[in-house]
Amino acid sequence: MFCAVLAMPAYGQWFSWESRSGLSYDQVVTLGNEMAQRGYAPTRIESSVENGELKFASIWIKEKELSKERWQFGVKLDEEAFLDQVNRMKSQGFAPIDVAVSPENGQPIFSGIWASGAMANWQSRHGLTKADVISRTKDNAQKGLELVDINAYPTAGGIRYAAIWGDPGLGQQINLVGVSESEFRKELANLPAGFVPYNINVSGLLGQMYYSVIFVKDDSFVYDIRYGMDEPNLQAYFNRQVDAGFAPHGITAYNQAGAPRYAAIFAKKKQERPLQSPVYALPDVSLPAASGRTLAIEPVLQQTKVWCWLAVGEMVFRHYGIKNANPGGNFQCGIIGTLMSDTECSTGCFNARCIRPSGSNLATVRMLKDYAWLASRRVLTADEGYELPFAAIKANIDDGRPIIAGISPIRRQYYDGAEHVALIVGYETKGSGVNVIVNDPFPYPPMGNPYTRNGAVALSDFRYRMPLRNFTQNLFWHWSIHNITIQ
Repeated sequence: MFCAVLAMPAYGQWFSWESRSGLSYDQVVTLGNEMAQRGYAPTRIESSVENGELKFASIWIKEKELSKERWQFGVKLDEEAFLDQVNRMKSQGFAPIDVAVSPENGQPIFSGIWASGAMANWQSRHGLTKADVISRTKDNAQKGLELVDINAYPTAGGIRYAAIWGDPGLGQQINLVGVSESEFRKELANLPAGFVPYNINVSGLLGQMYYSVIFVKDDSFVYDIRYGMDEPNLQAYFNRQVDAGFAPHGITAYNQAGAPRYAAIFAKKKQERPLQSPVYALPDVSLPAASGRTLAIEPVLQQTKVWCWLAVGEMVFRHYGIKNANPGGNFQCGIIGTLMSDTECSTGCFNARCIRPSGSNLATVRMLKDYAWLASRRVLTADEGYELPFAAIKANIDDGRPIIAGISPIRRQYYDGAEHVALIVGYETKGSGVNVIVNDPFPYPPMGNPYTRNGAVALSDFRYRMPLRNFTQNLFWHWSIHNITIQ
């Protein structure tokens, strides 16, 4: 992978990246075309063999400097086609961001991502032995070229490697090439302070697994690395790490004992002052004697106990004119049916498979992005963060943008997924006081309503006026989606 460590999105930035795994050739090609239309560029491609079929995993980042004119995407190329692509890309000023190699019918099959201006000087080689990679890395270092990507793949003659060297300026490195799992564990346990994993690849041959990892010196990040995960565990790991503020930095897919497995790297910026609770600060703007605005967004009831994410989605989509995909007019069913179109949820949503919670902040974000695209072919973008100060709330509401607020009044874990989501649709000021107007879709019992127990006034069904201080601290507001835009 070749997206610089320093470019890692802050706090996960779920709207700035996407990841997919377990894709067939047709699916990854379709995904490439779709992601280009949505403004995303690929930064990572991996391939593996599952039940005799090539499968793909990828990471995409939404960055203006990686517009479609500046990247190319080639999938499932034989050696001749890949070499042709290498020569063509080099002549056009492109450099390889990432290359994946897997065997098919005894021959190496290549997939690659290319970007214009990624590196001024670079080399790409394949069919190398471990000794070749180590030797070339030493020789290239004398020319100012660093190892930036490595992929192992099995052949009839043993494990071979494809590697990329270039001049991205990664700095000090520690490189592991084709080591055993026990050696990898030992190196990881004894990694010098300040080094973080930049690239990981795992491959196997005749029951032996080979680990190749590039570590770089960058003590501004903390990282987490896992391997040996099946796809359900990978998804659970993604959800957990993203909710904790990490973003994916690398993923590799491989086959172990006949089963697909994944390894992944996650990283996040070190926090100068880690928080344990949301912070309420007095407004840093001058408040008129009395002012306010409430957006014309009607509150709705979540139709099951776990559909707060779909109810908030409904309110957001109605506000921005995203159509209801459900033929019967049930918006929440339309959302879950669209997201799970390959299940019975597309025709009947009130069953055990469809009545499901979001499960993570990441899943809520994916719901927003994917439904807007699938239902109306429109791109929803936003910023993510923690609790917001009044100035940011006022700016969003004045600009006609509601704010999705993740609250956790029971668990109260700051760096974790939200227990519940609601929608801030307005604000009021009076003297030195600041209130927020919140549409909360949950049908709280009269004696167990966390809003009215903490100083809120019920304005109507599922709508409250509440002091911002109480909403932030008592309801434990620790996640937000704001600056929502739909194009």
